[in-house]
Amino acid sequence: MRQFYPDPQRATAYYASIDLAVNGLTLLVQLLVTRALLSRFGIAPALLIPAFAIVLGYAALAASPLPLLVAVVQVATRAGEFSLGKPARETIYTRVAREWRYKAGAAIDTVIYRGGDLTFVWVHKLLAAFGSQAVFGAGLLVAGAFTLGAFKVVGEARRLPAARG
Repeated sequence: MRQFYPDPQRATAYYASIDLAVNGLTLLVQLLVTRALLSRFGIAPALLIPAFAIVLGYAALAASPLPLLVAVVQVATRAGEFSLGKPARETIYTRVAREWRYKAGAAIDTVIYRGGDLTFVWVHKLLAAFGSQAVFGAGLLVAGAFTLGAFKVVGEARRLPAARG
């Protein structure tokens, strides 16, 4: 990205526009789609749509990591995660006992997400030495694993008892 946006102000404006688009799309999807999708079809599409978006996005980026494509993939994947994926996962917690709900939520938010963030930074630095195709190729493998995990979560969620009040 530095070659396209060497000026810090322009780079900041580029990333700020991505964040604005993510927030706007997330709000729009949550207001118009998420509730209807979850109510009508359950968690499966809400978990799988973001997973497939990530797979397709990383496949496209592995082929051509242009700044516009990076922005489009960032917006689509992050908005999908925030507007569909996270709400779908949160609904699963309503179907387990209260004690497990809070323990699992805290563990996932702390260990999984923060640990994943830290691991990503280290792995990205390592892979960046081999070029952007290596970074996005590894991302594609991780996205594939994420998609398989989403399928397994959907299967396990079907075996949980009905939602609790």
